[in-house]
Amino acid sequence: MKTIMNYKKEKLYLPLLSIPFTLLLTCCTPNNPTPTPLPPPVCNTSNTDFQQIYSNLLATANHVNINSFDTEIHEYTFTLSANKALCSVGYQSQAAISTVPYKIELLDASNNILYSGNHTFSPTMTSYVSIAPINLTAGQSYTIRRTMLLSNAGGLFSNIIGRLVRNTSGTISFPTTSGIMTITGSKFYQNGGPLINAGVPYIDLAFQ
Repeated sequence: MKTIMNYKKEKLYLPLLSIPFTLLLTCCTPNNPTPTPLPPPVCNTSNTDFQQIYSNLLATANHVNINSFDTEIHEYTFTLSANKALCSVGYQSQAAISTVPYKIELLDASNNILYSGNHTFSPTMTSYVSIAPINLTAGQSYTIRRTMLLSNAGGLFSNIIGRLVRNTSGTISFPTTSGIMTITGSKFYQNGGPLINAGVPYIDLAFQ
């Protein structure tokens, strides 16, 4: 025989049992909308650390901005003080070969090729090519290299020169730093040279 107390408890539970199960799920499920993905980091080619290094060298006595050094390879070695991703490379072509691609390579300290691509550039200004981001590690040494074979340049040494800053009274004093970037040396060689630390080729690097 049910007591009055038990009867009242059962009457209280019945309304809860009559609530649809789907409604209970709706009430109890947290609202977790899909998060909006963050935009990719900007690859800023304005006022890069390389541009600052180049400008600082030009502001130093006896340093000039010229097109010179008729070797097939122009390169410089650099380090970074923070981890960064290389996302764009800037260069300026010689006018007579503006439709001929330059080979652009990035190498690590063991000469492993981290990037290699053939690109054309504007003959009137520094223009940029975007590349899939390449993660670079702080404190590690890297080399950025541009190659223009004499055979691809009409056989004319005047077509394989490039824009660079040089010291008219001697070699460049390395290392030279701006921001997180330090250039530690340069080399101009192949079918001429080698010229060691004779200048800094204008190969701009932009990072994320």
